[in-house]
Amino acid sequence: MTDERLRFGFGYWTDRAGSRVKWNYNGGRFRLWSPTDRSLGQIRVNLDGTLLATIDLAAGIAGPSRVVFDSGELTSGYRAVTVELAGGGAMVCDSFDFVAAGSDAEEHT
Repeated sequence: MTDERLRFGFGYWTDRAGSRVKWNYNGGRFRLWSPTDRSLGQIRVNLDGTLLATIDLAAGIAGPSRVVFDSGELTSGYRAVTVELAGGGAMVCDSFDFVAAGSDAEEHT
């Protein structure tokens, strides 16, 4: 989908509960970006198979894409982040930032 609310102008949208998106990376801290809107639902953020958070994208004020989850500092390593639509509306997959192993610079996907 293309939408001016998205960080880079495009992303992916689904309203099918249980739908997932996955990022594999070698690094530490990561941040998940998404717009917020009443039509959106709850998402589950998992790191290496462990649930870190459930986020309600419909809560609060509707607005453009922003950081909706920040992992905080993590030891660097090979990681798998999965975001799953838990239900209650749709999910917009916008972008994902991480700090690469051996670097202080953020990468964007």
